[in-house]
Amino acid sequence: MGSTMCGRIVLSSLLVLVSVSAEGQALSTQQRDHLANSNPCLMVHWGPNTFTGREIGRGEWKEKEVYVENAAQPDQWARVAAESGFKMLVLVCRHHDGFCVWPTATTRFASRSDLVAETAAACNKHNIRFGVYLSPANLWEMGTDSFGKEGRYGNGSAPAPRRIKGDIYQVDDYNEVMLLQLAELLDFYGPVYEVFFDGFHPRGKANQTYQKNEWMRLIRKLQPQAAVFDDEVGDLVWEGTEHPSAVMHGGPIKVVLGQPRLKQRAIKVQHSGWFKSEGDLAADMTERLRAAFKSVYNEGGSLAVSVGPGRDGKISSEDVKALRSVSEF
Repeated sequence: MGSTMCGRIVLSSLLVLVSVSAEGQALSTQQRDHLANSNPCLMVHWGPNTFTGREIGRGEWKEKEVYVENAAQPDQWARVAAESGFKMLVLVCRHHDGFCVWPTATTRFASRSDLVAETAAACNKHNIRFGVYLSPANLWEMGTDSFGKEGRYGNGSAPAPRRIKGDIYQVDDYNEVMLLQLAELLDFYGPVYEVFFDGFHPRGKANQTYQKNEWMRLIRKLQPQAAVFDDEVGDLVWEGTEHPSAVMHGGPIKVVLGQPRLKQRAIKVQHSGWFKSEGDLAADMTERLRAAFKSVYNEGGSLAVSVGPGRDGKISSEDVKALRSVSEF
């Protein structure tokens, strides 16, 4: 019996074991479906940081100017993901800098080409699921400048009724931006199976409150099957550290606010950061990645592996080798 088939049998057994949490609470439909059909997933970090060499952009107009339109190769990403045994690809649609990799109607700080559409189509072509990452943080929206910053993050606006997709949401200016961007991502590109909210907060969130219950209401309306990653309201919660050598402990479930949440580890293939830096040393992460898979699957949780394509738009040969080791697990 091949190693890939053994891995499938072990995973099937784990699905049975974690269908009910330690507290006797049944996992949600989204959590069970995620384990069965979306795990493991490949997360792709691509954007202005790919070209500036920064790990966290500053939300400056010049970052938009260095971004190379149409350089990304999403078909290669999805093909590598599928060939490596990943069941889903999660695209970083907007990182902390605020730059959107799709032509959103919500801000000028966005791409002209539609990488979200291209990536969703590539996932469909290679028969894997598609998910979206949208950072709650948004440095472009902090303050105003001569380049047209909208300044809606932490501007002190009061919650007011806002109509989005036919429903009324009681939110402030920035939470309206979040809802409008979520509505575009969840309504324009077909099925979405994970919505990933990062936990990074700029300067103590600049007094900005995230109205996450309203975000969840919209997600459940537009993509009810999607599992949501968020440490406060999500179906999935953070586990461990970003480094592949860390291990998962204590089983797959963490109870948050009385509800069972499925642990998801998010680790990076590159040594230096989430985005690919041209100064990165080529490194073989195969053994560390295999160790991470073993740790997560032994505990029964979920794993997201992040990779940053280079400026040529492709996942490097070294990273492809490491990712393909997953299919041998």
